[in-house]
Amino acid sequence: MAETQKLIGGGESYGSLKSHSPGPTNPETGLTETEAERRMQEYGPNELAAATQDGFFKILFAQMGNLIFLLTAAAALICYLTGDEVKSSFLIGLVCIVCFCNAVGEYSGQDPAAALRLMGKESCSAVRDGQVRSVDVKDLVPGDIVHLGIGDMVPADMRVLECNDLQTNEAILTGEPKEVVKGTEPAPPESDTAFPPNMCYKSTDVVGGSAVCEVTATGMSTQVGLIAKRLSPEESTPLNPLQRSINVLGTIIGAVCGCVITFGFFASFFMRYQGLPPKCHGDDRVCILYDSMVRGLLMAVAIIPHGLPLVVMVMLRVGSSLMAKRNAVV
Repeated sequence: MAETQKLIGGGESYGSLKSHSPGPTNPETGLTETEAERRMQEYGPNELAAATQDGFFKILFAQMGNLIFLLTAAAALICYLTGDEVKSSFLIGLVCIVCFCNAVGEYSGQDPAAALRLMGKESCSAVRDGQVRSVDVKDLVPGDIVHLGIGDMVPADMRVLECNDLQTNEAILTGEPKEVVKGTEPAPPESDTAFPPNMCYKSTDVVGGSAVCEVTATGMSTQVGLIAKRLSPEESTPLNPLQRSINVLGTIIGAVCGCVITFGFFASFFMRYQGLPPKCHGDDRVCILYDSMVRGLLMAVAIIPHGLPLVVMVMLRVGSSLMAKRNAVV
């Protein structure tokens, strides 16, 4: 029969080094309501902060600044000026649809930590004023004494004080699906483990045993809170590799278009090429100049990959859907 382990003194644990708890709490009496309210004012509620979100139209206008979209819009304008209104309308419609779909996807995915906030129960068993009572998870503060059992989700980062065959699943933190055996002994000083065995972490599952723990960190100070901070976009978030690649491709295509326009213009002008039937009479240089410019622009339009924005959007949506079905993204 498994023996109940108790906290052994002598040396600081990872939890005490990293905790916000002002000091050890008596496991029998827990915190008083007055002290819990004071600590709530000091540390804030035990919940993950929502990310700052941009407005939909701000995202939509930002999408329109993409180089590929600008090149496609320029091609649409050229087609309109040269009388090809059908193709011009098609290209403008393509840009609008792709920009709108991309903006909707980016707007709905601005808060990637939302799934983390939805995880867990709304209440837990904690000791307040010497009694075990149900306390809202968001009202937990560092120093609270919490009782854990099978099926519970750990409501905050906490240090194990007593346990009976406690096992947790920390897949949300480590990616490893197997159970982790917990105890009251801290990790040895020479250990480089990021998750010591005497610590339980917010949003992990209790899959075996029971324990009495002391809360050491809440809200955004927990390990899950650190993940939420990394997921939340910053004001100066750099472009991701795909965006950088698309912008580089757009720059290359723009440079090629400039070369094609220049080559097409000079070749057509100096060779007096007009096509069939000829539009200019004799040595009408103004007409030939205009015709050469139009020919160069049309050659540039022909090499712009008009379908690239649509292809990229579709492939990203299909890829994310397949990943979601395999639980690779939330």
